[in-house]
Amino acid sequence: MSRQKKQTVDYFPHQCNHSSTIFVLEQKYKNDGYSFWFKLLELLSKTEGHYYDYSNPAKWEFLQAKTGLTSDLCSEILNTLVNLEAIDKEAWENKGIWCQNFVDGIADVYRKRTVEIPLRPSFGQRKPRTTGIRTTETPKVNESKLNESKLNNTIVADKSDNKVNWDICNSNIQIIMKFWVSTYLPHLYSEYTNGEYTEFVSTHGKAIAGILKSCRNNASVACEVIKMAAKNFKDSGIENWSLYAVKRGAGDYFNEIKLKEKTKNGNN
Repeated sequence: MSRQKKQTVDYFPHQCNHSSTIFVLEQKYKNDGYSFWFKLLELLSKTEGHYYDYSNPAKWEFLQAKTGLTSDLCSEILNTLVNLEAIDKEAWENKGIWCQNFVDGIADVYRKRTVEIPLRPSFGQRKPRTTGIRTTETPKVNESKLNESKLNNTIVADKSDNKVNWDICNSNIQIIMKFWVSTYLPHLYSEYTNGEYTEFVSTHGKAIAGILKSCRNNASVACEVIKMAAKNFKDSGIENWSLYAVKRGAGDYFNEIKLKEKTKNGNN
């Protein structure tokens, strides 16, 4: 019998240049905030799948013991981390802790293993299909809250099993979704449902909106940015890339595309 491959790590990066998360925690909670954060990351690193479910009272008590803080203070710091988007809001609402940035930071460990990197747990009743390409999931964002997210009454934002009518896509997010599915999930293109569409945009809408913003709300350029980023990731041996990884470098890719266009026009 083959040994089950673990989804834990023995170490994680401790960056010297801290993000705003650390500064806010230290400002509000002094050393307790700093200590809580890194002890939490230690706990996530040794938890199978890197998701800590504290719905069990014993798990909640262990978190208090691990961090050396009271129940009230643990709750308050977790609430702050949610507001800072350092941990997943939906996981927190379900008494769990998921930190996408932490998982992204240890992606290289899993790339060297023959085991899938853990994915964010799904908290809905409807399970997504296996897509064949991993897209790192992140805190849930309602599409209606994004500037370029309205469906313009063409694709209904519901959870139905009705097939998406790609022929009537016209909003920026719809154009990007059509590009995404046709390019990276071609085997699902004709069978993609409104429910799957809504679930994907709800999960990844914030990343898509960020890419659009970097691309001056030009959906065609945003698709080119995603394509360029995907190629660079794969050329670098990175298979487990995500739309959030694209978002972080979208501005640079956009500038590169514009520079190429400018050079091309100057040569004409």
